Amino acid sequence: MSRRALARIRSLRVGVCLPVAVALLAGLLAACSAGSAPHSTSPASPSGLAYPSGPPLGPAGPLPTTLAGYYAQKLRWRPCDHGFQCARLLVPFDYQRPGWRRFSLPVIRLAASGPGGRIGPLVVNPGGPGGSGVQYALGARREISAAVRARFDVVGFDPRGVGGSIPAVHCLSDAQLDRFFATSDTPGNTAQRAAVVSESKLFARGCEKQSGALLPYVGTANAARDMDVLRAALGDAKLTYLGKSYGTYLGTWYAQLFPSHVRALVLDGAVDPGEPSLEQNLVQAQGFQVALRSFVADCLRRSACPFPRGQSVTAAISGVQSMLNQAAAKPLQS
Repeated sequence: MSRRALARIRSLRVGVCLPVAVALLAGLLAACSAGSAPHSTSPASPSGLAYPSGPPLGPAGPLPTTLAGYYAQKLRWRPCDHGFQCARLLVPFDYQRPGWRRFSLPVIRLAASGPGGRIGPLVVNPGGPGGSGVQYALGARREISAAVRARFDVVGFDPRGVGGSIPAVHCLSDAQLDRFFATSDTPGNTAQRAAVVSESKLFARGCEKQSGALLPYVGTANAARDMDVLRAALGDAKLTYLGKSYGTYLGTWYAQLFPSHVRALVLDGAVDPGEPSLEQNLVQAQGFQVALRSFVADCLRRSACPFPRGQSVTAAISGVQSMLNQAAAKPLQS
């Protein structure tokens, strides 16, 4: 299941219309950052990676049937694209029954570039839930500072059920997904709200129908356990980890389950697991609004800013909102 679909489900579940669209302003006003090159924080597309030909390579040796066997596996790295290396990690469906079924998870790494002594792997997760760590790691050269990349291998993996995981969670056909994403997540009337509810229920039913057998085994606790198997397969006694958004929750679970296996955790944009989704969305929207006002204020001080000179921050934001309202009624031509 994609991170985009899961994020969409989360926003629809709370059943409210939030002004998060204003976050798009960063892209619309790229000219404000005069004197610097455009900077993208989006993870690379899967099509940007050329995986080795042939079947996915798992660890060498017989398939593990015990926890000790999973922890002893050695990753078989092969060159991918753009200087990365790829491998597959095996983890048990159920850690209480390691001899039963297993997931095969894609792993990717960018080796430390030097100079300076290599410290070890830095495992990364972009959030979601449902974000692909492989896609995020592909952006390591722009997401991770050169100083960090000089001394750490950047390692990403797709959590169980996500992206290149085998098996993966599937819920809808391509046509159904197109319709799901075409449904407005800012309903303005009863009919639009009914469509949101209908599409969300269809998504949930599709997950249960097509992936019901997987769903009990794809939670955060198991993903954290998988990270410890990955840590061992990477040859590290302790984990160094960077998690963003939901990735902070994954990192917290890891620290709770394996406190003695932590070298360092960087938790960026920490998620409060005790806060309801509605409150999380409201706080996030308020944060977007603060950031937007700061961004526009900075833009207005620059000569390349597309807003009229002398315009107030409030007036500029009002203009952006008008443009978004018009685009909602009549989509912009690409």
